[in-house]
Amino acid sequence: MKYSLLSDHLQIRKRFLLRFTLAYPDFCRIRRERMRRWPERYRDQFTESYYERIPYSDRLIPAFRPLSFVDALAQLRSWARPARFLTNGPDSLCHDHTILGNQTLYCALADPRELADRLEFEWFEEYRLFEEMMHLPDAIFPSELYVFDEQMSRCLIFTHETDETELPETRICLTFRAGGL
Repeated sequence: MKYSLLSDHLQIRKRFLLRFTLAYPDFCRIRRERMRRWPERYRDQFTESYYERIPYSDRLIPAFRPLSFVDALAQLRSWARPARFLTNGPDSLCHDHTILGNQTLYCALADPRELADRLEFEWFEEYRLFEEMMHLPDAIFPSELYVFDEQMSRCLIFTHETDETELPETRICLTFRAGGL
């Protein structure tokens, strides 16, 4: 898969976070009821510092909707223009992150069909190898990836989670499209 690392990755990440994630006060307000049910000792850990460390997928705006892995790949393959992708940052390393120039805060540009093919290959191959206590040595992506268009009118999130069956084809994905799905 061919990709280009973008030099303005920090500005793009900042725009991505402003566009697709809740600000800390909104995040707390929306999740206040859930926090009340937490044991007392955990409530104190829910600080702004904690918020900064959790995956972006745990602090998304409510407009995101679940999508199957197959449908997310099909949606990505249908994009006519290049896709941008980024990760959560320093905590989301893949096994051999040197492939992306040893960068963890990158944002890159790729053909959406090639990106979908590589995502599909890595997910299933990693899953297969994991069962044999191995990993994919030339993996490009960490287990959670955020893919969006240049205007940030569309976003697909390929999370690291599966449904309760834990089968690789049940990977949980999320989608957002401005103006509805």
